[in-house]
Parts: sequence; C-alpha cells; structure tokens
Amino acid sequence: MEAFPKDLIGFPQIALLKEQGQEESVTTDYTVAISSIPEFSIKSKDRRYVPFDELAEVVIKNALPLTPNLNCYHCGYSNCYAFYKEVTAGRREITDCDLYGQEGAFFELTVNGEPVQCKLFVQDVITGVVTAILKTLKIEEKHLKNVELKFSLKQESEDHE
Repeated sequence: MEAFPKDLIGFPQIALLKEQGQEESVTTDYTVAISSIPEFSIKSKDRRYVPFDELAEVVIKNALPLTPNLNCYHCGYSNCYAFYKEVTAGRREITDCDLYGQEGAFFELTVNGEPVQCKLFVQDVITGVVTAILKTLKIEEKHLKNVELKFSLKQESEDHE
C-alpha cells in the first residue's frame, strides 16, 4: 500500500500485493480491492482480488465524494468515518447521507474556532432567519450568494455579579 492507512481512515482503499500471502498485513476495513502490479504478478484468493487491468473500474465504482464531515448522526452512525466504512463494505449507499448532494447553501458554524455540528433543521432555521434580516435591510435575496456572519459576545466582567 503506497499511502499510510491511518491517514486514509474512512476512505476506500486498494491494496497492492508485492508478496504472496500479504493480504492481512496490507488491508484494512476500508479495503475494497486487492491487486498486484504486473511486475509482481501476485494473485490472491481473497474475495476482494481484482486483476490489475480492471482496477480503473473499481476506482470509478468506489470513489466517494467527501461529506462535510459534520458527524451529524442522521445516518445512525457515530461519525462520518463509521458511515463511510459501511458504504465501503456495500452495506449502505452514499445517498443515505442527508448532506450528500444537498442543494442550496453550504452551511458552516464555528464557535471559538471549533466547528459546531448542525442538523438540517437548525441549518434551515439559521439560514432563514439571517436571510429574513438581510431582506429587512433591503438586500434582495436574488443577490445573496455567500453570507458570512461573525460576531463576538460581549463578556461581562466578574465584578458585576
């Protein structure tokens, strides 16, 4: 395997064998195919084995778009990587992700530099409220392409308690 498996958690992987019997040491839960470059010509009895000349088809079939990685839990999994693992194994479809292919605005909320996960309902409410406020400021919705809102909360000093 040319990449470091720990850096590819959640992404479909292809393991390339250099030696016979190497499958267990080079595969992970995310391995969708095992092959070998023609130079080594290793074949495997593993169900994921694919001849080298058919790898392009495997890549096309298993390429996953990136989700916003919000870990929103809508899919029922604890995080996006766990969901990707199920998609990679063929037990779920990428379209089971509520945010996959979502039309409309991209939504990102951060507090103190940390991302805050927002379910679609919350995204819709915040987007709707901000859009309504902008309309009252005479900004037409058709002119809204990207809106960024950033503010700091006033900190009360401790002597005012």
